[in-house]
Amino acid sequence: MEQTKIMVSGCHGKMGQIVCDLINKREDMEIFCGFDIATKDTTFPVFNTIEDLENSCIIPDVIIDFSKPDCTMNILENFAEPLRIPMVIATTGFSDEKEALEKIKLCAQNTLVFLSSNMSYTVSIFEQILRDLAPKLPGHDIEILEIHHNRKVDAPSGTAKSLAKAINAYLPKPREIVFNRDSKRNLNEIGISSLRCGGVVGTHTVIFATESETFELTHRASSREMFAEGALKAAEYLLKQKSNGISHGFFNMKNMM
Repeated sequence: MEQTKIMVSGCHGKMGQIVCDLINKREDMEIFCGFDIATKDTTFPVFNTIEDLENSCIIPDVIIDFSKPDCTMNILENFAEPLRIPMVIATTGFSDEKEALEKIKLCAQNTLVFLSSNMSYTVSIFEQILRDLAPKLPGHDIEILEIHHNRKVDAPSGTAKSLAKAINAYLPKPREIVFNRDSKRNLNEIGISSLRCGGVVGTHTVIFATESETFELTHRASSREMFAEGALKAAEYLLKQKSNGISHGFFNMKNMM
């Protein structure tokens, strides 16, 4: 069986290691190489700079990225796009999300790119439910509470932002998205609050409330493997597009639903 050659960007991070562990359990995939600024002993080559990666002449079938924003854009713009290597981006925390999205979509004109702030299929279903539900509750306050482990570097989470955007997209009048409010709530807001504690993998609760009732929907992630499994499915999806003759394009979880 011919194995899919995967490059894992951020291979020494927590999610990168989980992705590598899952790949090692599969017969149809192999870790072709990794990219990380940290140095550790591995059974596969790991590059610390773009220059080293380019000089290696290694070309993987697909890249899975669980790194950090600067590294993500460096890999995408200077390696994946020029060589037209499909790339799955699962990194969050871009300082300017709009600018980053524009750059990613520009690169997707030359290669296949899959972008998602949350690689969980059920979170995509969660978003779909919210898009259907929010317009039916026009008089409700809307709040989002997200809880993650105490080592998460960005707040609010990319998933919380995506949930808020999913709601806003289908409201008759979009609301202002407010992070960690420190004053009285305004009517036309979607509030996002972040908690960082212990080893919580990820919990997202969306609250619709009036003076007389509260309606809540919650998604809880019990294992980080869920996100790694989603990233591998996204990689398979991109390679399927490539095998069907599609050489470029921008995709997300909605495309796999």
